[in-house]
Amino acid sequence: MDIDRQVAVAQSQPSNGDDEPADLSKMIPAAHRLGARLLRARIAQGYSVEQLSIACGLARSEILSIEAGECSNIAWIERMIASLAKGLLLGDEA
Repeated sequence: MDIDRQVAVAQSQPSNGDDEPADLSKMIPAAHRLGARLLRARIAQGYSVEQLSIACGLARSEILSIEAGECSNIAWIERMIASLAKGLLLGDEA
């Protein structure tokens, strides 16, 4: 299930009883939240999947798997984060 669908499902859940919306952070798995954050970071920096693939040495399918929240390979995630962080520090030179 993609992240937008999970958010929609989570938002349709009953509130916590205090007329507050349900806590989405508890309903959407951490891997999906991390993947969504990394996707937003990549897009914000203007990287295509191909450009990030070259920068961090991961296959396009591995990056897409991380962004979809379907990857638990910490080494891959660390490489992706390191490349995105380098881009934040150095601009588009990453």
